[in-house]
Amino acid sequence: MDQHTFELMMFHKFKGLISIFKKCGALASIVFIIYFIFCLPSSLFDQNYSKLLLDRDGHLLEARIASDGQWRFPKIDSVPSKFEVCIIRFEDQHFRKHLGVNPLAIARAIYLNIKNNDVVSGASTISMQTIRLLRKNKSRTLYEKLTEMIWATRLEVRLTKDEILRLYSTHAPFGGNVVGLETASWRYFNRPPHDLSWSESAMLAVLPNAPGLIHLNKNRDALLIKRNKLLQDLREDDLISQDAFASAVSEPLPSPINRLPNHCFHLVNRIKGSKRMVSTIDIHLQKQVNRIAQSYSSQMKGRNIHNLAAVITDVKNGEVLAYLGNVHRDNNQHAGKVDMLQSVRSSGSILKPLLYASAVDNGTITPSQLLPDFPISFSGYQPSNYNPEYDGMVHADEALFRSLNVPAAWLLKEYGMTKFKKDLSTLGLTTVSRPASDYGLSLILGGAEVNLLELTNAYAAMANRLGDSSCAFYKSFGLMNRTEAFSSHHITLDEGSIYTTLSTLSNTYRPETEANWKNFESSRKIAWKTGTSYGNRDAWAVGVTPEYAIGIWVGNSDGEGVAGLTGLNSAAPLLFQLFDIMPRTTWFIEPNNMRTLDICEASGYKASANCPK
Repeated sequence: MDQHTFELMMFHKFKGLISIFKKCGALASIVFIIYFIFCLPSSLFDQNYSKLLLDRDGHLLEARIASDGQWRFPKIDSVPSKFEVCIIRFEDQHFRKHLGVNPLAIARAIYLNIKNNDVVSGASTISMQTIRLLRKNKSRTLYEKLTEMIWATRLEVRLTKDEILRLYSTHAPFGGNVVGLETASWRYFNRPPHDLSWSESAMLAVLPNAPGLIHLNKNRDALLIKRNKLLQDLREDDLISQDAFASAVSEPLPSPINRLPNHCFHLVNRIKGSKRMVSTIDIHLQKQVNRIAQSYSSQMKGRNIHNLAAVITDVKNGEVLAYLGNVHRDNNQHAGKVDMLQSVRSSGSILKPLLYASAVDNGTITPSQLLPDFPISFSGYQPSNYNPEYDGMVHADEALFRSLNVPAAWLLKEYGMTKFKKDLSTLGLTTVSRPASDYGLSLILGGAEVNLLELTNAYAAMANRLGDSSCAFYKSFGLMNRTEAFSSHHITLDEGSIYTTLSTLSNTYRPETEANWKNFESSRKIAWKTGTSYGNRDAWAVGVTPEYAIGIWVGNSDGEGVAGLTGLNSAAPLLFQLFDIMPRTTWFIEPNNMRTLDICEASGYKASANCPK
């Protein structure tokens, strides 16, 4: 083989190799592009988060730890400007300029590490640190570092800088089981991150750098030095004023940990899921209710009464403004964690106004009609009044506000047990679920089962109907998104019947307990009713105005009865204490479809020619 032939053969071989290399390079590029496009998980940080309950204005009411034992709040809505300045200055000064990787920082790190023959400098950007958190802090190998760079670049393509900063701030470690800026802000400073000072923001900015070595429980002096060094850097870069710097470095470090707000224990347990939920609760009102209830319960303990529940609903929109499922939630001995707003208990006399309204609505009685009030046996069932005395005959409205049992039992028999049981279901009392024959006439005297939340909102639904006659359907809500109703009510009663009932309930005359009633003097007009279950196990009180409905239950969660426990002396005082903290209220306007008729004084029926007066 001559020289020319050999050179020609080698040229073709070389050309073939180049072609192979080109094909391999093209294939590798395609593979890399595909990898680059799909390297990130479709769902970033698919983790369990703490359940947060916020009030209607965004204040933190209550929180629950995540299922993995970490305090990890859901993704923060926005990164506070002070923390953003601090974290970018401390971790990644060119965060807003690079595409996930900072070549100058890499070159600088390589130089310093070679010079010192040790790892003395890193080159991780905030984007790379976010990826490291996403990949659960895998070992720091060269392969892992390259992976972080690629993923960080892909992250920059997928998200905006603000979104990346939010991801990092939400998932960065802040010592112990505290994860995320918002979590740390509440745990260390007991307030939201947007309310933090420069000093507090700087401290949180340096914590994620080495949360296992320097934190509020360990090496506090070193943490203070790092915080002040960052503040000095901010001052030198003219990012904060001299006055702000002087004030910030003078602030001491906080105590190691703070207890998170705990204003709505039972409500946050009621709501399913782990996310940031905005409730209808007014935090200021909730705190007042909690404080008053705690004080009131302390008085009740001397009588061996250990539990109570309270709810306040905005009548006009059905939103629950305060939710106290049980007082003394840490009282395990007396089942303080049981939500008595949802618990089904014996109704006592609290349903009598509903029967009265239904009977007036369909014409069974008129408010002034005389009803029997003497010992009667209804097929063997013989009810008796709380007060053993009888009046013989009594006007229907007086029988209601005096809560007499015999007239109520007679009225239920006349109206129809099955019909009234259906009325209660329509009105939204879902717990009255057994056949009417199971209850008998005791349905109106405590034989029915109700829970305080549905009961209070049923009264709210009737009051709302007076303000809006077209609103036959009414729902109560505990979350501002109004996606799931706490209770639903269908009001079929005529407005005149409701007005008559509520007006009767506003009557202050209590002949059998007049001494007690004088303690409840109030300038505002309120329609209210109490109830006491058999065996003095449950004391109820519900009150309503055009603006608010308030419900109270007092008793023992385990069902233990207490002598002397009644709605009047145990639940009503708290009802009026809560009304006293509410804004000014009005009274119902008489419906246009009502008219005045002459009534026979002797019978209570419509007057006729045979009526003597």
